[in-house]
Amino acid sequence: YIIMGSIGASFYLLGVGYLYLLTGTLNMADIARFLPALQGSFALGTAMAFILIGLWIKMAFFPLHGWLPMAYSQAPNGAAVMIAPLMTKVTVYLMLRLMFSFIAPGFAMYETDLQSVIVWAAAIGIICASALALGQRDLKRMLTYIIVAEVGYMVGGAWLVNEPGMTGTVLHIVNDALMTLCLMLAAAAIAYRTGGLKFENLTNLYK
Repeated sequence: YIIMGSIGASFYLLGVGYLYLLTGTLNMADIARFLPALQGSFALGTAMAFILIGLWIKMAFFPLHGWLPMAYSQAPNGAAVMIAPLMTKVTVYLMLRLMFSFIAPGFAMYETDLQSVIVWAAAIGIICASALALGQRDLKRMLTYIIVAEVGYMVGGAWLVNEPGMTGTVLHIVNDALMTLCLMLAAAAIAYRTGGLKFENLTNLYK
C-alpha cells in the first residue's frame, strides 16, 4: 500500500509540477484561465497524463488496480474497515475537483478520444472486477474486487462529462462508502467469530 501510494503520489506531483512550469501558479482559478491558450499542446497533455495516472493508481482504477486486492485483503480487519470505505473515494473526489475546476471544459470535454478510452476502460473494469470477485474463495478478497468495480462506476460516470454522470458519480461516492463500511464491518465480525474468511470455513455460519 505504501509503495503503490508513493508511486501514485509521485506521478501526481510530477504532473502538478509540470502544470506549474506551464502556468506559473498552483491556484486552480488561475490555471483555468491559462489552459485555453495551452489547449492541444503536448506539454499540457503530458501534465494531465501524469496527474491522471497518479490518481488512477491511488484509486485502483482498472487496469492499475492490481495492488488493491493484495493490500486490502492482507490488512488487519480494523485497518481495512477504515481505509476501504474512504481512500479510493477521496481520490475519486480529488479527480472530480480537478476535472471540474480547471481540466474541464478546457481538456476533458474536448479530448473525445481520451474520454471514450476512459469510459470503455471503466466499463471493462466493472465487468472484469465483478467476474474476479465471483471467482474468489475468501470473503475479504472478494470485497476488494467489488471496490475495484465500484471505482469503475465512479470514474466512468465522471468522464461522461455531463450532469447525469456527475450526479450519479457523487451519489455513488457516498453510497459506496457506506456500503463498503457495512460490508467490511460484517467481514470483520465474521472473522472475529470464526477466525477466518475462507468460504469453505463459513459453512453453517447462520447457525
